[in-house]
Amino acid sequence: MISFFRHENSQGDTQLPWLAIIITAIPVFVYLVLGPAPEWLIFDRKAVLQGEVWRLVTGHWVHSDAEHALWDIAALGILSVILDKQSRVLLIISLTLGTFGVDIWIWYINESLAYYCGLSGILNTVFISVIFSLWEKTENSILWIIFTGAVAKVLLEIITSQAVFTQTAWPSVPEVHAVGLLIGIVTMLSYKKLIKD
Repeated sequence: MISFFRHENSQGDTQLPWLAIIITAIPVFVYLVLGPAPEWLIFDRKAVLQGEVWRLVTGHWVHSDAEHALWDIAALGILSVILDKQSRVLLIISLTLGTFGVDIWIWYINESLAYYCGLSGILNTVFISVIFSLWEKTENSILWIIFTGAVAKVLLEIITSQAVFTQTAWPSVPEVHAVGLLIGIVTMLSYKKLIKD
């Protein structure tokens, strides 16, 4: 069990990214079985105030429609497989801190947001962890171009108040993407500092 979580792949390692597969299977299963935006799992501010605190976690893993689910789950699969091959610990940390960071923003800063669902905020945290991990390993300058493009996309979404690639059943909340990016940067700076210490 300890080796499962300490998994730090070396070059040429062909071990299956089991954690990434399990993580990606969760929202696939939820969507196929429960369909779009199951009422008892979405983030619903009033319901959370009435004690249904699980929604702070489950709201991230359900989606408003098929397009929303497809984009988020595909990105989760790709990013989590890449990060699983770099560090399972970092994958777990990124998902956890992304969840808490987005929840803090939704709950305390955007108090007017009554309903929310989707992985996109957390995905941006995982995305940053992937970029920084690959940079540390390869120092390939294309990674900075990808990073800059992601930041530009998020800024455009905030300015236009809509997602760039999707038009989903629920209105987009672009600020969540920015929060995810910021949490990812903080996560990587903290993680690298802990590793060096």
